Amino acid sequence: MDKELIGKVALVTGGTKGIGRTIAERLSEAGAIVIVTARTRPIETHTKHHFIASDLTIANETDKVVSEINEKFGSIDILVNNMGGSTSPSGGFGALTDEHWENDLQLNLQSAVRIDRAILPQMVEKKSGVIIHISSVTGTLPVYQSLGGYAVAKAALNNYSKSLSKEFSQKKGSGWRLSLREW
Repeated sequence: MDKELIGKVALVTGGTKGIGRTIAERLSEAGAIVIVTARTRPIETHTKHHFIASDLTIANETDKVVSEINEKFGSIDILVNNMGGSTSPSGGFGALTDEHWENDLQLNLQSAVRIDRAILPQMVEKKSGVIIHISSVTGTLPVYQSLGGYAVAKAALNNYSKSLSKEFSQKKGSGWRLSLREW
């Protein structure tokens, strides 16, 4: 396999299982130093990724993650905002409380905004970086009976991603371009 990412440092939020774990593995296979965050340590103790336990739905947890990364690895070259999900009940609009809405927004939108806000200035300063936001088809085709708050939060993430991309693609005249991707 081509090692096109040797020397690059990548952070994958929600990187201990599912899509996040697969992304972390692929980045590692390409030669990147991979850091993963999640609320709980992965079951496998032999993982080659650096793990930082954090709940990025809590504002000050972002500072903890970024401080540890800066201290141990310098800055991030690749940020994959994969964290997301929903614990809201089925039943449509009437089943969702303010707490359900807030939880879905924190998990699927605010956590990405916070980590971007902490890492993007470093990418701007060094004039390189890639940010990838993992989204969902429910952001454009909501399943209101079971994923109302999640769908709204992913739609907001999609819009935020486009906005951030447009703002920072304007920097390309200065000799660099920040890559933002939405999956």
